[in-house]
Order: sequence, then structure tokens, then C-alpha cells
Amino acid sequence: MLVPGATLAEQLSWVRGFGQSGNEYIVEISGNVTITGTSAALPAGRSNITVRIRGREAISEVRLSTNGILFTIGSGVTLVLDENITLMGRGGVGSHDTTTANNNSLVRINSGGTLIMNEGARVVGNATTNQSGAGVFVASNGRFTMNGGEISGNRSGGSGSGSGIYAGHGGVHVGNGGMFTMNYGIISGNSSSNGGAGVSVGSGGMFTMTGGRISGNRVTGSSRGGGVFVAGTSTTGTWPTTIPAGIFRISKGIIHGNESAVAEELRNTSGDGLSASLHNGGTAQRGTFSDGTFTPLGDLNTTNITINVANGELSW
Repeated sequence: MLVPGATLAEQLSWVRGFGQSGNEYIVEISGNVTITGTSAALPAGRSNITVRIRGREAISEVRLSTNGILFTIGSGVTLVLDENITLMGRGGVGSHDTTTANNNSLVRINSGGTLIMNEGARVVGNATTNQSGAGVFVASNGRFTMNGGEISGNRSGGSGSGSGIYAGHGGVHVGNGGMFTMNYGIISGNSSSNGGAGVSVGSGGMFTMTGGRISGNRVTGSSRGGGVFVAGTSTTGTWPTTIPAGIFRISKGIIHGNESAVAEELRNTSGDGLSASLHNGGTAQRGTFSDGTFTPLGDLNTTNITINVANGELSW
């Protein structure tokens, strides 16, 4: 442990000031702590620094005290959320106390940064008014691997879109060049006024699902994808640059009970299935993985995709 007896903010400050490339640092917290977003920024520009955060007790909670991002992961940094740790928005679960600035996710992964979430970690209860990923925002060229844990009760209320990388998504948003791999864990009970209450895959983003569960997420506005939203191609910038369509790949996992409000055929309030939207050429594929290589078995090209689950196995 770094700086025994120090606060979480003091330990993170120590890592920023004295952390050396190639090292792993374990940061432990006891009980519940409240910090500002700026005090939780992790160092950027160093090679291969890992910061592992865990709680000493069964439930140790880190909560925002002001508008901001709870953890910002810079280039060259890996943040591991380990057992007994809960990240929470300043209002807490069920609160209407929102953060108001753009991009106020609980965790933002910048280009070259990595988040690993393990069993026993929770990202819950953040509420924003205009946000890409109220829980986790995988920014351009960021990486997020979910091996376990829970992302739930995050709420986003904004409207509008920007170059196909949409604002207003609930659990996880994957931006251009970002990659999200879900091996296990739960994404549930998130809501959004725009597409992708569970997981939103923006133009140029990739979401790979090999296990876990996405359920009970709901789009409250006039959009689609209660479970998963996949954006298509887009252009951006003063000189238009084409961004490729988002990609969603699934081999195993359970996706059920998600809902979008726009039309009856896009709801999925009973049974197992996926409430999803493929926008402007967005791609969804089913297949298998072997040694990290994906072998597609077919595209899921309809606007509303239904995945039936029996005894943990997918059927199409």
C-alpha cells in the first residue's frame, strides 16, 4: 500500500508525483470517502504504470463531491478496480443530483489509457444531463476490459448528437477507436434519453461480448437500443473525415429485458433478447473466439435483433 494511513487523494497524488514507469501501485481505502474529480486524475505520459484500487472492508465507497469526472485515466496508465470498491456519483443511487458538464462519466479512459474492472467492483449511481457514458466513457483509443463487477443505476438525460458519437448514454459509451471487452459482470438498470442505455458503440468504436449480462436498461427518449446501440459511419471536423461504423461482436452472454420507448417492435420487456439499433451501417456480428481471434458466423443486420438464450447458450 502507498503512504500507509493516507487518504485516497493523498495516495493518488503520490502516484502522480513519484510513480515510476513499469511499476504497479496498490491503493487501499477504508470505509467511504468523498473526493473531487481533479484529485483523482491519474498520471499520463509514463510507460506501463498500473494503479490497483481496492477496499479493505466489504463495502468501500468513493463518491464525487463536485461536478467532474471521478477517475480520468491518462495515456500509459492502467487502472484496475478490484474487490470491495464502489464508485458512485455525487448524488448516489436513485438521486436526481446530476453533474451538468459534458463528459462527466464516473470513469473516463483517454487515448492510451486502460481500465480493468474485476469481480467485486461497482460503478453506480451517476446522473448527468448531457453525457456520453454516465458510468464509463471509453474515449478515442481507450481500452476497457470488464472481467466482473457491476455497472448499474447510471442515468443520462441529454439530447443531441455529434458526428455519430452520440451524447446521452447510460452505462458505457465507446468512442471512435475505443475498445470495450465484456468477459463477465452485469450492466443493468441504466437509463438514457438517447440510444444505448446499456452500452453505446459510437462510430469507430468496438464492443466485444464473450460473457456477462446486459439487462433491465431503458431508453426513455425517442431513440433505440435499450441494451446495445451501434452507430454507423459519420464525418467530423472542418475538413470532413469519415469515421467507420461501430462494431458489436458477441459469442456468449445474456442480453434480455432491455427497453426502448419509440416503438412496440423495438421493446424487449419480456423474455430474453436484445433491444438494439444499428444506425447508418453499424455492424453486429455473432461468432466465436479462439486465442483472441474472432470467427464470424453471421451478421445481425436487422434493426431489432433478438437473441434467445436457453441454458446459457445463444440461438439466432
